[in-house]
Amino acid sequence: MDFKSEALEILNRNDYDFKAKEIALFVIFKQSGENEIFTQTKRNFTHKEDISLSLLKARLSHTINKFIESNRLCYHKERSDKVDCHALSSDKSRNDIDSINADFFIAFDESIKDIEQEIATIESIESKQDSKIESNLQIKQLNPVKENKIKLDLLPQEPKYNLNQITLDKKTKKELLNCATLVKKQGLIYDEWGFKEIDSTTKTIINFYGKPGTGKTMSAHILASELNKKIILSNYADIESKYVGDAPKNLVAAFDLAQQSDAILFFDEADSFLGKRITNVTQSADQAINSLRSELLKLLEERSVIVIFATNLMENYDNAFNSRILRSIEFKLPSKKQRKKMIKSLIPSKLYDKGVNLDENEIEILVALSDGLSGREIKNAILNTLINVASIESNVDSIEIIPTFKDFKKAFKSINKSRGINIIKRKNNAKIARNI
Repeated sequence: MDFKSEALEILNRNDYDFKAKEIALFVIFKQSGENEIFTQTKRNFTHKEDISLSLLKARLSHTINKFIESNRLCYHKERSDKVDCHALSSDKSRNDIDSINADFFIAFDESIKDIEQEIATIESIESKQDSKIESNLQIKQLNPVKENKIKLDLLPQEPKYNLNQITLDKKTKKELLNCATLVKKQGLIYDEWGFKEIDSTTKTIINFYGKPGTGKTMSAHILASELNKKIILSNYADIESKYVGDAPKNLVAAFDLAQQSDAILFFDEADSFLGKRITNVTQSADQAINSLRSELLKLLEERSVIVIFATNLMENYDNAFNSRILRSIEFKLPSKKQRKKMIKSLIPSKLYDKGVNLDENEIEILVALSDGLSGREIKNAILNTLINVASIESNVDSIEIIPTFKDFKKAFKSINKSRGINIIKRKNNAKIARNI
């Protein structure tokens, strides 16, 4: 399919929430290849229309960049293929923009150039530079910080956990393993079965949701382990910036890092990224949040990166993001059976060797005390037991103090008490989040 046909196919899709009598598309190429799309509308768009416009821009950007690359290769092979740089939906002159009856225009930054001229310029940049390119190079030399401004404190790391280290219910475990199978079978689905003809970009967008401490982050590590991939851990604080406009660039850098290192990109507190766009923009901070979410929509549409979102507040997600999530897995608080298994497995085996011996009745009491606790809270109760006992000084050097049932019981009661306070705080935070 040529560029014009593919672009028209995108423009004519029926999943956009806006109506336009006419759309004028002007393709203007940048030498850098960073073809950032800007829009000019003749009327104010509604919230739904704005989301659809972001989707349209993402699809067009992917197609345009794909054809730029393919045409560069074609020119090296001395073929005469050209990207059609003229308006696709109008016979009007591109110099007479005001005469086009369009609801909005889509254009690219920098001046209009023939793609052939761009290629020739790139190939002869060392020996024959025109004044504009030379001027651009001088600016870059004077401002080296601008060339590589984005530096994130994100690193691909080896997964810390495997499937044997977590206690999940059967349904959640099965869904987690199905996600791994989905990725492993992408070659079969997209190449051998031809789904690439329908969607050229392999997308694996997974969502983990549930209460805090139920194993979402741990499961992201486990999925990376199952796929023999590294994982990049990120949250909103890693991406946001005090400089207006830098957060979307940070987001692009995170996706670049994941793509270059073939790592899974994990976003904790995903409701901060995937929340509903702000319709009544009153300040620059509101616009910055909307820009970040628009950029994320674009990246999810065009990048072949495995992305995992994790949230405690899935109800805050915008529908535009919900429709892009391939699999959504709920992580529930552990059942009585799971809590019993957790308590037994989280008490270190070395303590049993030293004489710690909880009978079945004592274990059942701890299981009852842990009702409503997450896996993380159960682990913390056991750790607090060990910390409390370790702080006790023995009067006899030859006697080693070890935890008893009473110590474990006291720690579990303490966790329950603090949990009641934290639940109130979380409810208040949830109310605040819903109003953001």
